[in-house]
Amino acid sequence: MNKNTDNKLTAISEEHRTLLKEGAPLSTFFPVKFTNGAVADNLHCSCGNCGKRIDDERTRFEGHTPNPDLLDLRGVGVCRQCSVLTPFRYRVRARAKLFQIEGPSPKGDGSWMVWRLRPARPAFWNIIGWARYLRRYLHAKA
Repeated sequence: MNKNTDNKLTAISEEHRTLLKEGAPLSTFFPVKFTNGAVADNLHCSCGNCGKRIDDERTRFEGHTPNPDLLDLRGVGVCRQCSVLTPFRYRVRARAKLFQIEGPSPKGDGSWMVWRLRPARPAFWNIIGWARYLRRYLHAKA
């Protein structure tokens, strides 16, 4: 049985069975680099029953990129603590100088809501940040 986010027990669908057999762990879809320079490093799943984080090796997803600025993910995860299967649906999308993570609205009306909005940080700025950190560290050692 599957417990969804509405706390109702439902049967495991054929789609869920297919994802469990043929899907890939969620981490295989990351990092995602968008045309605006944003990089989405990772995404984590939480159990719909107990709220604990689901280990990556216990998730199975399929992903599609209908365009270069959108990653559409559909998957399932099995919680190590309570053994409940939770379905997931995410969209990771580039927006201006940001990227956002979207998911289905809890209203159940087919609409989507933004869960997390993050600033784009091009790889160049990551390198600059590490260079500054290293310079301060080496200067402190001298």
